[in-house]
Amino acid sequence: MTVPLKKETIDEIFDNAVVRGENQQDVIYALYQSVFGDVWDRIDSVEGYPTCHKDTWRYICQKFMEFDRKKSPDVLPGGTWINYGFSALDGESVAQWVVTLPEYKLND
Repeated sequence: MTVPLKKETIDEIFDNAVVRGENQQDVIYALYQSVFGDVWDRIDSVEGYPTCHKDTWRYICQKFMEFDRKKSPDVLPGGTWINYGFSALDGESVAQWVVTLPEYKLND
């Protein structure tokens, strides 16, 4: 299953995090919530990571690096995204600004 993830949505997540004084984990959570949508709170487990185009991944990584330099200058800029963010694919297997979701199980 694929879902759109617009630049504007990404920017809004980071802008809101700055205003609210949130940390990297809050931003990761918001990004995952934005792509999984209404089922996010009902997910029991996820097999793998969401996948996006390499340019989308880079854009989010740049946003994380900027965020980290402002909020947490003592950490590796972008490290949270590198460790817990989406996987990136090259080429035409996934479109820009679209995220392919991995399989997941809902808790019912």
